Amino acid sequence: MNTGDRKRIFVPLKIEYMKKYFVFSLFIFTSTLFGQNFKAGLIGGIAASQITNDGYKGYNKMGFIFGVFVNRVITENVKWQLEIRYIGKGAAEKLSSNDPFRTNSLGNPIGTYVPYKINLNYIEIPVLLDIKVSAKTDFELGPAIGFLVRQTMIDFYGNGKITPNEPFNKTEFSGLIGFGYHITPKLKINFKFQYSLYPVGGIVSNSPTYLTKGFFNNTLALAVYYNFVEK
Repeated sequence: MNTGDRKRIFVPLKIEYMKKYFVFSLFIFTSTLFGQNFKAGLIGGIAASQITNDGYKGYNKMGFIFGVFVNRVITENVKWQLEIRYIGKGAAEKLSSNDPFRTNSLGNPIGTYVPYKINLNYIEIPVLLDIKVSAKTDFELGPAIGFLVRQTMIDFYGNGKITPNEPFNKTEFSGLIGFGYHITPKLKINFKFQYSLYPVGGIVSNSPTYLTKGFFNNTLALAVYYNFVEK
């Protein structure tokens, strides 16, 4: 079969799942919101992603991030933070100048080259421990659970890099570490590294190691955090 051919797969998840996850997330957020000594705000940014073990490398897939957060002080230098956010993850092939066209078995161009791409859109809930490093900087880490609300795939036929007939898991468990810099008391720039703790798809039962067992989301995120309440 011609490896220049592509296949596009769209796997919509049931709207009931989206409603259920949204209501659950909203309940957590509002419950925390009416607690004491909280601070809340908005999140907006971009994510650069790749998928470990899919045969491609590089943070070439760009996605948007937007959401809300609440946090509460534990001690003078430590606080916990809950976020509810939408984030676009996945993977993409960087288009090379050597591959501008699709070709047939004889090597003749038959159309515009369409690069490999996977879109994975999540509603995600990170729970983070935020540690103050200095007056303007902080460090954070913690787990997150993500609910997959939409996925699309474009790939070669039969090249073995991915199996598009097998959808990704509806739930992702991941770990995050981050670094923040406060521009003003209300405005912070934040950089996060996030990695799946369990494969999100493509699981191989006889894999020799855990890290080659399947596909793992690998994401770098840059976001702006706006606090409604001054520190």
